[in-house]
Parts: sequence; C-alpha cells; structure tokens
Amino acid sequence: MEKVRDDEGGIQRAADVVRRGGILIYPTDTCYGVGCDATNEEAVRRIVQIKTREERKPLSIIVSDIGTAERYVMLTEEARILFSQFPGITIALPKKEIIPDAVNREKVAIRIPDCFSAREIARISLCPLIATSANKSGDLPQYTPEGALASLGKEVDIVVDAGRLPGKKPSTIIDLVTREATREGEARFCEVVKYAEKPLRIKKGAEADLHLTTFFNYFGFGGREPILIKHRIKKGYRASELDSEIRKTRTVYEARLLSQAKVALRTPYLLEVDKKNMNIVMEYIEGKRVRDVLSEDIVEQIGFAIGKLHGAGLIHGDITTSNMIVKNGELYFIDFGLGEFSRETEAFAVDLHLFKECLRSVHYEQYENLWKILCDSYSHPDRNAILSKIEEIEKRGRYHKR
Repeated sequence: MEKVRDDEGGIQRAADVVRRGGILIYPTDTCYGVGCDATNEEAVRRIVQIKTREERKPLSIIVSDIGTAERYVMLTEEARILFSQFPGITIALPKKEIIPDAVNREKVAIRIPDCFSAREIARISLCPLIATSANKSGDLPQYTPEGALASLGKEVDIVVDAGRLPGKKPSTIIDLVTREATREGEARFCEVVKYAEKPLRIKKGAEADLHLTTFFNYFGFGGREPILIKHRIKKGYRASELDSEIRKTRTVYEARLLSQAKVALRTPYLLEVDKKNMNIVMEYIEGKRVRDVLSEDIVEQIGFAIGKLHGAGLIHGDITTSNMIVKNGELYFIDFGLGEFSRETEAFAVDLHLFKECLRSVHYEQYENLWKILCDSYSHPDRNAILSKIEEIEKRGRYHKR
C-alpha cells in the first residue's frame, strides 16, 4: 500500500494507479472516498468486497466536468442546470453501456465533486471514479486518511493524504429517473426544486406521498417559492370505485382539518384541494423538525398549542416531534392525515398520550421533565379531566404491562 501527498505529483501517481485497475482512498468535498475506474468491473467488485457491501447495492461515480459526464450517462438539460447551480450535487440518470452492471443496472448516480483533487484524479486518469465513503459498510464516514485505513484495512493500493477534511454534509442526491429527492445534504431540496422541471418526491408513505415543486410549475403563474403536494396513493387491494371514494373523502377531510386548525395554531397555508387527483397542495414549511431541536421552551409552546387545538374541537391524531417544525422561532404543526373532529375527553387524552409516548421513546433522557412542562402548559379548559383520563387509559393495560 502506497501513501502520497495531496499535491500535483501525488495526484498524478494516484491517477496512474487507477488507470492500471488499482483501488485508492482519496479526499472529496465531503469525506474520504474509496474508488477505482468505474468502467473496470473487476476493480468495482473488489471495492464491494473491501467494504463488505451488498453486491446489489448501487454505487455512484464522479467525473471531472459536465462534458465528461455525457460519456457515461444520458445527460438532460435539467441535469446540466442542477450541476451548474449546485456544485457537488449527485444526480441519478440513465447510464450508458460503458458503465458495468456491477455499479448499477439501468441508471447511475453521478456527480462533479466540489473538490479539486477528486476532479483532477478523474480527469488525469481519463475515467469515472467510483465514489463511495472510505469505510466498511455500516461504519461512520471517515475524515482522515488514518481513519479510512483503520476502517478498510490495507487492502487498497494507494492513499492520497489531504489531512483532516472539514466534515461537510453528504452530497444531496436527486434521482431524475424516478423523480425522487433521495437525500438532503449541502443543497437543500427547497432550493433544488426551483430549478427542477417537474415535482420531486421527498417522502413515500403508506397512505400518501409528498412531492415538492414550485408555485409557478404547479399553477403556471406566480413565483418560484416551493410548495408541497400531498398525494393520497391508490390501494390495489381495494375495488377501484371504492378506493377512489375513500381517497377522495380522506383528502377532503384532511384539507378541512388543516384549514380549520389554522384558527388555533400555525399550519401550512392550504392552496388547493384537487379531488380528481387526490392532492392537497399547500405551503412548504422550510425549518427544523422539533425532534432535532426539542427544548423546554418548545415543549411549553407545544402544550399551549395542543390546548388551543383541542379547544377548537380538533384532534391531530399523530402528535409527535416529527410532525412539528420550527421556522424562525415559530412552531408549526403538519400532517393531519390521521386527525378528526371531536370534543370527547377520551379523544383529547389519546391525542396527548401519543405525544407522551413520543417523549418517552424518542426523548427519554428528558422525558419526565418535558412531560411535566407540557401538562402545565396544556391550555384546555378541561385540562384536569383530560390529564386524569390519560392515567385511566394507561391503567387499562393497553400501554404498560401489569
């Protein structure tokens, strides 16, 4: 195993090793990567073995520039624009035959790294490089050459030593074949979609998918601000007419809940209800999920907001810290897909109990303190009766073993 510096001579040497079918560890704009000539199937399979990676799991590649990318993928104008606007972005496109199936079968994720050394190795070696993190499958990404070697062992042929890397977020991945935004990294989905020709799916659910687009792309006028489309999906096990009726009813019902909840708390603005296509079109709230920033102050806001929601006769149905967003210090509730209209004490208690279980399982280190804060800030007029009902529910044995 050879080790070279991240300079002109070291890059040239690394490119020579790649051309001869060797494996290298090299710096990228995110973490250290392990790579080889992506057109060399034997070298690709060697990387899979070194990483103890599943053979069918797709690999991505890097190239030096957009012109080179055209040799390996069916490059679209949309992809060109995204590459130019977001340095380092990864885009999945239909692959050309020169890329072996060991990389991926019908498409390949390709990027032009925002890292001079990685681009130069690809340029001088005259081939695309496999781009996968330099660690065993399941291990953490490595930001030093020593860490990469400790994870992979000395089965590589050459290491380009650029010292400790800054440790940026991973590359954003956009699949233009399936129209999916697969992973959000340095480039935010809400920015990427402003340059996308069609909506991008950002989440696939059991009942509905979420797609991101812009106001202009959807309505044909207005600005480029991102908006969200919640599409309730077909269920093949139901008769077609019944399925259509159920999805239409639930789409309209959720839209009513979302609209009426606005009087009690902050929710996305409702822009359109498309009963033909089973879509709810709404404002996209770009912020941080409460699960990632939960604090005592936020829990106090949550308690007050839930009290107001229940006071208006509305049940959220899925109150978790994943269904709340903080934007500019303001708390927003999202996803009313399991909600209902009710003024029953039992319904309020079940709603609150779900949040209690969320605190217990996800935020267990602060659970008792945060639950006390929520109970104290819960603003419903029948607060005491509702909290007592929660204790009654728990004693039924549905939630705790006796």
